[in-house]
This record gives sequence, C-alpha cells and structure tokens, in this order.
Amino acid sequence: MSVRQKIKVAIAGVGNCASALVQGVEYYRDRQDGAVEGVMRQSIGGYRCGDIEFVAAFDVDRRKVGHPLEEAIFAKPNCTRIFQSALPVSNVIVQAGPVLDGVGKRQNREYLLQSLVLPSAVIAPGFGSTLLELHNGDTLVGVVTKDQDGAVEIVDIDGKVTQVPWERIKQRSPSPNSAMPAMAGTLQKRQLRDVVAFLASLQQEAAKK
Repeated sequence: MSVRQKIKVAIAGVGNCASALVQGVEYYRDRQDGAVEGVMRQSIGGYRCGDIEFVAAFDVDRRKVGHPLEEAIFAKPNCTRIFQSALPVSNVIVQAGPVLDGVGKRQNREYLLQSLVLPSAVIAPGFGSTLLELHNGDTLVGVVTKDQDGAVEIVDIDGKVTQVPWERIKQRSPSPNSAMPAMAGTLQKRQLRDVVAFLASLQQEAAKK
C-alpha cells in the first residue's frame, strides 16, 4: 500500500487570510464528523485538513520576516480573530519576498516571462542572493534577512536559517544566481501565461510609508 503524500503549501503574504488558514488547519486537524462544523467538505479526493503541511512562507513586513510562521500570523498589522492560539512548531521561517506592486507598469510581458523561466538572466532587486565566504573556508548562499546585532541571518534555497557572527565572515558578495527557482519545469505553459497575466495586471505602485 502506497503512503499518501501531504499537500505541501507555500504562503505568499502572511496576512489575515493566511492567519485564518493556518489556525483553521490546526483547529480541524483531528476533528471528525460533527466536530467539523463550518467546513463545507470534510474530505476532497480523500484528503482532509490533517493532510495539509505548510512548507514555506513569504512576506515583506519586517515584523514577520525571519520569524516562525506560527508566530508571524499573529504579528501586527494582522487582526484576524484568534481561535487556535496553540500551534505546533512548523520549522517554517517567513522569508523576505520582493514588493511586486507596479511591476506590470515598469516591465513588459517578455521581461516577466523571462524572469519566471530564466530568473538568473537578469536578477531584479529583491531576488538576488548573497554569497558569504567564511574564514574557515565554508561558503553560504542565500537571502540575507537580518544584518544587525553583530550577526548576519541568511536563509538558503531550502529555507534553512543560519546565524553567522560578523567576525566569522571573510567576504560577502552578490551571487550570480537568482534566489528564485526556474518555473519552466514546475508550471505548465498555461499556468505560466496566467502568472504573467497576473503580474502584468499589477499597475499600481506600493504606497509610500
């Protein structure tokens, strides 16, 4: 008998909807029959709430980036009702994502498509990785989420978070590879067209704070 795989979910934007989703998955995880009031379908294709696993999360708010998902969903400015405060340790650290507001106004569709299928061809701000060379000969590549209090926090492509004291760093430089994985082998052509169309629709720039 084959073991059924989990439904792996990555969250883009740890806002109120994400907070309700993460809380809801845990709230309904082991509930059965009458105890799942409020859920339209207890099972879809044999899958239940307990089969959902959160594997990654991205946001642009410094109050959430670098924090565990189960903590970030309760950070301000989120104001969702808290109905499931007890959450398991997810080992998912919220990573910094780029602000895409207005990208459709600044870039054409050809550029957007290239950014999806060949992300390292032209690395846009916010998608770059940093290469850290340490005095002991080790190297680390990833996105720097913090650089303060005497240490650098870097998140690699697998989501692993490493704290590196400044005195251990010999040199830091931009990596020639984008932090974004190529989507050509992950998304179908129709899905790529849909993503490009969505990005092209983002015409309004982010409000300045």
